[in-house]
Amino acid sequence: MPINITWEDAEHTIVRFDFDGAWNWLDFRAAIDASQANSRDERIYYVIVNLIDAPVPQDMLTIGRHATTLSTHNVSAIFLVTGKNALLKTIGHTFNALYKNQFPDTAFVVTNTLAETRACIEQMQTKHAAF
Repeated sequence: MPINITWEDAEHTIVRFDFDGAWNWLDFRAAIDASQANSRDERIYYVIVNLIDAPVPQDMLTIGRHATTLSTHNVSAIFLVTGKNALLKTIGHTFNALYKNQFPDTAFVVTNTLAETRACIEQMQTKHAAF
């Protein structure tokens, strides 16, 4: 599978997708389904890395058509780790602006580093635990 799935924590609440090689939306859908099936918690944080290093689907800019098929009933946040890639940041911010109403319970966050991502997740988990 061109999307490697690893859990960042023992509780299976933070899942990391590393993109390695060409992928398509069916691969992405399969990765989402596999991670949700193996989650031990009702809330999952997704961390997407190495996306810019992998060839993207030809219809990448029509993500909205595919976004509607994503199940987000238990997704707390999706983090797109971009490094300094301006195009990927723009795509992330555009997705957030266009689809935030479709996914009102899911934060879509663009970060520069994994360390920044982990700090954001920690803040979200602390906030969520307070409720």
